[in-house]
Amino acid sequence: RERSIAALWQVGTPLDGVAAAWQAPNRARGLRTFFAEDGARVVPFARGAVRDRWEWGLDPVRFGRAGSFEDGPAGELAVVESCAEYRRGALVEWFANGPLGLQQGFTLERAPVGGDGAGPLELALAIRGPLRAELLPHGRGLVFGDPCGERVLDYGGLSAWDAAGRTLPARMRVDGRTVWIVVDDARAVYPVTIDPLITAEEAELSASDGAAGDAFGVSVSIDGDRALVGASHDDAAQGSASVLVRSGTTWTEAAE
Repeated sequence: RERSIAALWQVGTPLDGVAAAWQAPNRARGLRTFFAEDGARVVPFARGAVRDRWEWGLDPVRFGRAGSFEDGPAGELAVVESCAEYRRGALVEWFANGPLGLQQGFTLERAPVGGDGAGPLELALAIRGPLRAELLPHGRGLVFGDPCGERVLDYGGLSAWDAAGRTLPARMRVDGRTVWIVVDDARAVYPVTIDPLITAEEAELSASDGAAGDAFGVSVSIDGDRALVGASHDDAAQGSASVLVRSGTTWTEAAE
């Protein structure tokens, strides 16, 4: 299974202007990531209908403190199995492709110019592609939707810590086509690491004879392309279990 999410060199890609790139599939999350020289781009694992042909990325463009930002230089790409990184001077952008989704992390090796007490660390990420960002109420995650308003990607699980392993308060904000990650690094020991997670809402599972109050989904077990989903209150509270089979990103009930 680990080999199935490792990056492979691909000649001929669906990306405009990219003839070849490292490609890392993530079938469990319905995503496929291309690591090109100019940055990472995420697309659906299976491109079917026109509405499923989106392309997305978040590219670091600057970091620092209010009034004193440094532009992120072009990155030097290195890929090893399911991990990739772009070294951008003092800022290292890294990716880890795993069963939970695609981690997009950032490690800043030194404090930005501006000194302690000059405001929090801020990292600006430019949104690539047509998806639109919406900030979640707690400020630690985003959802990205297509132009029709359909939810496509989640960008959350934001955490940050310093070289001593101390957790640093972190939040996000959105300004037009730019996502800002803000970290309180007042007492941080560098390097500092910032670690969000990219996931996709692949499908909403339901039983063919489901009804309100069945508690469908009270228990779920997934093995590859098969899922066993329990409904504890189905059939006059006797309970039932449904077997669903995945083809591409579509789940179909096979048995109850």
